Amino acid sequence: MPPQARNCLHCATKRLDAVLVRYLHRLGAHALIVEDVPCLRCPECGEEYLDIATLNTIESAHNAILDHERGDGHSRRLRFEELGSR
Repeated sequence: MPPQARNCLHCATKRLDAVLVRYLHRLGAHALIVEDVPCLRCPECGEEYLDIATLNTIESAHNAILDHERGDGHSRRLRFEELGSR
């Protein structure tokens, strides 16, 4: 989310908190569970906002895992900081 967009788009609260969350990314039968993903969360309604660079990092890492493992249908759990080393 761009720095200037600090209002919740869902409830219009004027503050978003920087937090770390668990994010589930699915590609076909394979799931990648990523821990400690940075995002902004509305303290009022709980809406979460991940920026496009974060989402691109997760998707690229997931594709690399599937290419390496030949899409065997298993799930994998990683920490966000580990994705950069792939």
